[in-house]
Amino acid sequence: MMFECIDKIYPSVSIDTVTGSICSFTDEYGGLPLKSCVSQITGYQEGSGTPSPSNPRNLVSFSSANIGNVSNYASWFRGIYQGVYGFVDLGSLEWTLTERYFRADLPITPKTVKDCETPNAITDSQYQPIDFYSLYNNYDSYDDVFSITNGTAGSNKFYLRDTSYNDPIAFKTAMSGVYLIYELATPTTPTITPEQFATLCQAFGITGNTYTFTFGQSIYQGSIDWKRGVAVGTWVYIASYNGETLTGEWLCNKAPYEVGTTPPTGSQVAYELATPTTIQLPPCPIDTLEGVNNIFADCGDTTVEYINIT
Repeated sequence: MMFECIDKIYPSVSIDTVTGSICSFTDEYGGLPLKSCVSQITGYQEGSGTPSPSNPRNLVSFSSANIGNVSNYASWFRGIYQGVYGFVDLGSLEWTLTERYFRADLPITPKTVKDCETPNAITDSQYQPIDFYSLYNNYDSYDDVFSITNGTAGSNKFYLRDTSYNDPIAFKTAMSGVYLIYELATPTTPTITPEQFATLCQAFGITGNTYTFTFGQSIYQGSIDWKRGVAVGTWVYIASYNGETLTGEWLCNKAPYEVGTTPPTGSQVAYELATPTTIQLPPCPIDTLEGVNNIFADCGDTTVEYINIT
């Protein structure tokens, strides 16, 4: 009915489809409901090689999932929800002045390790794994911003040079509300709240919204129909196997699958259900943003059908 009403008002209306880890499209008007929005739940096994007690390959499943829509920086926001990227208010760090540089410890170790004696601008492609934005309070007086550490693997050091400050306390105050988003050396459990999401959107000068579905159980493979509020699990996860009946093929963090065998007691297990489980959730009202839309889910690829008015 919604589509029929729009079709009578606007001369050229179509339903277009986009699929991917980030679904990007433009809506000149904004505020339109999506025709459909379905994400895959794609669990995975960490590490490589044959799983065994000496080579455990942990299973990553989903007990909840998040979907977001942002007007920019979608890959960074998706990375935050996946635990691949971290973020920090630089005003919350304790800074020291070392020679020409202000230095602070990041809360989580970054992936990129560079030599602080050979700084490059953040626009240099070699520094893309870690990036710096200062749109929150228009902080633009820095001389050099370094996405670097002190050259030692595993170091949390972050350096920033700003000759307009010579006092760490004054510099810390100036950094309040200036956010750094950076790639982590080791992915971690995501810890972003809706309030933090809103703060980051404001800090980077973008519009966005996000929604969370909690399943009540851990799903390893399946799908989510966000508009209908339905999650389907085809594979489910057991954190510590204790002789449960497995109705199909299974994966284990400590043993390879073999027909007619069961996983070791106490191991992580994901197994295929004979009949998929359906979880009813509140429908998710995902509307388009005016202008650029970048829709992403942290659990897998998404397919979006949207109303395209031209």
